[in-house]
Amino acid sequence: MADMRGHRFKVVGLELVPYTIYRRDPPGSKNPVIPLQSLDFSILHTIADKLNFTYEMRPPLVEQFGLPLEDGNWTGTVGMLQHQQADFSLVLSPTPGRTQVVDFTRVYASEPLCIISLKPRPLPQHLQLIRPFSGDLWVSVLVSVACWAATLWLLQKAWSSWVSSFIGSNSKNSGNNTSRNIVTISKAFLNSWSVMLQSQYERPPLNITARMLVGWWLVFCLVIAAAYRSSLVAHLTVLSMFPPIDSFQDLLDQDGWTWGLPSTAGSINMYFSMSPDSVTQEVNKFLQPETLENGLERILRGHHSVIANMYTATIVISSRYTDTHGFTPFHISKTSYPVFAGVAWGFRRGAPFRQRFSLIKQRMIESGLIDHWMSEAITAAAKDGEKAYATYKPMASSMNYLQHKE
Repeated sequence: MADMRGHRFKVVGLELVPYTIYRRDPPGSKNPVIPLQSLDFSILHTIADKLNFTYEMRPPLVEQFGLPLEDGNWTGTVGMLQHQQADFSLVLSPTPGRTQVVDFTRVYASEPLCIISLKPRPLPQHLQLIRPFSGDLWVSVLVSVACWAATLWLLQKAWSSWVSSFIGSNSKNSGNNTSRNIVTISKAFLNSWSVMLQSQYERPPLNITARMLVGWWLVFCLVIAAAYRSSLVAHLTVLSMFPPIDSFQDLLDQDGWTWGLPSTAGSINMYFSMSPDSVTQEVNKFLQPETLENGLERILRGHHSVIANMYTATIVISSRYTDTHGFTPFHISKTSYPVFAGVAWGFRRGAPFRQRFSLIKQRMIESGLIDHWMSEAITAAAKDGEKAYATYKPMASSMNYLQHKE
């Protein structure tokens, strides 16, 4: 297998940026596709030159990567390999079911999923007054005010009863002191709030226990007020934003939110349906099949996200939804979700040349060629998208609408 003497292979594969990019005739044509700069074609051309073979590539009859049918057959690329209609395929994710009907080379690249959403919007300005403290801290402050007021009222009431019992109510001075220190529960509560709001505490109590209580309350209010002022200055200086959507759990936490998935992603559909994770299963219940373009349009209208391949999302957004100043309305999640082991090439069962392909791919990975070609493919795809942006009127109109709305 070191020299294949110009043998012509039949190759099958769907277009998937940045792995496989090609130019093709209208649907239904039997002519081979014309390869363009992309990761898999860089690998294929290098292996073809090394092993001395040629190829012709066509898309699968059913344009899917491969989904199982009830009778044991598969659709798309996997189905063509299963029925020996092609020698091997380009980018294809190995799954437990696919490995039963197709042989794979070693994995050469990851295929992470990401969540595309609108960038977080600024929080309403009227919330800036309460944002310096969290909800738990506000509750703690309110409980502290109520508890301190109740404690002060009980101490004053107990002290007043003690004075009346042991000193007597006939003495004029005792009566004045006692009446001065009688505090109602409402007055105690208002006093506690006044100190919290940095107002002066009027007519402090005479007994030492209540004075100690008031003194410690003054210290407590001083600390809380200083913390609030410093945090408020920070929040007014830096614009506060709604939290971004960075994980599947964030999707589930949104109210009235929808999310979609590109309908051609067969392995991604299998990833969601076979995942043992409860959060992923819950996300799968509400997945809506849609194209990436339609999904991005829905994101611009609000309350929608798209789960897509990270490389494809990066290229489409940078080429079609990013202006000359680098602004884009979309946010790509920081959390990525690898789909199975990654991507590989599929081969018809028993193909004797598969091991040779795997060996050369391993050398490419170790030498850094795969990473280098991936970077080149992403850059080339983004540049081609910029040229086509002017003719892509639906996306351009949506971008203008969003900028006008802002």
